[in-house]
Amino acid sequence: MGMKRWLTNGAKLAVSVGLIAYVLSRVDLGAVLVRVTALPVGVVALAFLCLLIQIPLAGWRWWRLSAILGYDLPLGRVVSFLHVGLFFNQVLPSGVGGDVLRIWLLRRHAASVMAAVTCVLLDRLVGVAALVILVACGLPALYATAADPVARLSVAVLVGLAVLGYGALLLLGGDVGRFLAAFRLLAPIRAIASATRSLVVPALGPVLAVSVALHGLTVLAAWLLAGGLGLEVGFMTLAALVPPVFLLLVLPVSMAGWGVREGALVVSLGFAGVAPADSVALSLLLGFGMLAASLPGGLVWLALGRVRPEAG
Repeated sequence: MGMKRWLTNGAKLAVSVGLIAYVLSRVDLGAVLVRVTALPVGVVALAFLCLLIQIPLAGWRWWRLSAILGYDLPLGRVVSFLHVGLFFNQVLPSGVGGDVLRIWLLRRHAASVMAAVTCVLLDRLVGVAALVILVACGLPALYATAADPVARLSVAVLVGLAVLGYGALLLLGGDVGRFLAAFRLLAPIRAIASATRSLVVPALGPVLAVSVALHGLTVLAAWLLAGGLGLEVGFMTLAALVPPVFLLLVLPVSMAGWGVREGALVVSLGFAGVAPADSVALSLLLGFGMLAASLPGGLVWLALGRVRPEAG
């Protein structure tokens, strides 16, 4: 397993480095640097604030989901766990190391292993569901901007597969999935499916609303940075073109989305007439902004090491 993990992580690192090198080889790197260094400090600060606000909001979402599942944890503690997870998702090559750490932290303080796994994966699923909703709502604007049939079909297929996946989870969480309980290795799938089904209640509304707001803040940060870079692209255009890129990043094929995000934004924003160098500059700013917002999670991790866990 150790060798397999190293090979997987090495492959993701190679994908990120390779894609970034390829994208940078196709643009004027000097133009990218000029764009980035000329960006007003105030714009950078506002965009960074948007990315930073996402952390307590995402923490609230995870806290609410854990409460729905029956776990009573202080909001501040859940937010701190989430911040640690975001930090390690950014700095570890696996891309899911932060989620594993969140499971471990939750297990130490309150829940069983199965409950912790279910709670973390459910948080992921709800976040992706909100992203799918945004992408689906933005399809008319996307189709109006992007005339490329391949791009249109690709986004439609992504949305369709996501909807089918969530539909399957809802079915497996009911009577259809009871046969999974007889198989030990499939028990986690049944637990996650049951937890997903339990969210089809009025309590899901606020959770989804916060999740949509989280992705909206990413679009807002991109819009602020685009304005600072002098790009003539509107907020609604970015709201149609940026979410599909982040939906693509759900696929764990690179380190924290590096490389994939840059290449996808070049293609996506190209439909709106944005030059590749400008798209790369915007993508790098977003990437480093997310990394910077996660860095306090490292300090939280060090502080948590001194906190005695509750019996779980």
